[in-house]
Amino acid sequence: MTSILKVDSIAHSNGTTAATISSSGETTFSKAVTNINPKLVGSAVSLNTLSHKDFTIPSGTNRFTITLDAAEGPSSGYLTARLGTSGGIISSSSYLTHNANFQSSSAGYGSTSGDAFLLSAWSNDNADMTGTMTFTHHGGNVWLMGSELVSPYYPTYFISFRGKISLGAECTTVRLLPDTGNFDGGTANLLLG
Repeated sequence: MTSILKVDSIAHSNGTTAATISSSGETTFSKAVTNINPKLVGSAVSLNTLSHKDFTIPSGTNRFTITLDAAEGPSSGYLTARLGTSGGIISSSSYLTHNANFQSSSAGYGSTSGDAFLLSAWSNDNADMTGTMTFTHHGGNVWLMGSELVSPYYPTYFISFRGKISLGAECTTVRLLPDTGNFDGGTANLLLG
């Protein structure tokens, strides 16, 4: 049996209105909502020996984050990310990435356009990456990416990335992959919200 509660406002027992609901279904809260936590989709997934790892993005998602712990790739090559739609993973040269690393002063890598968000290079087998990649829907199928990574092998560096891609449809997938070879280790997870 299905129940439907029809109200146009939600109030405390003392009469203070907490939220109103318009006739179109839009909810407006009387104060900022501060206790909504993003949700981990599941347990962290091992990347060891994988050529790539895909995470499914639920319909209507406007923000998601890939979390990485000790992600390792070949001793040369780059950590990359691609987005996908119902038509498949986008691998055309429509990704724009600006990346920089910071030590005592900024040492920018500059901007690149390519077939993926180009993140950090693995300069040797010990240079694993830990951090986050956050993707935010800007509207009109435009997605913005921000990433902050660290590598315990290079403790004095902080690596920061920004990027943009315009998709032809709703984002349904994010793919994490080395640009060559397979992952050598580490874990990844998906955080929604």
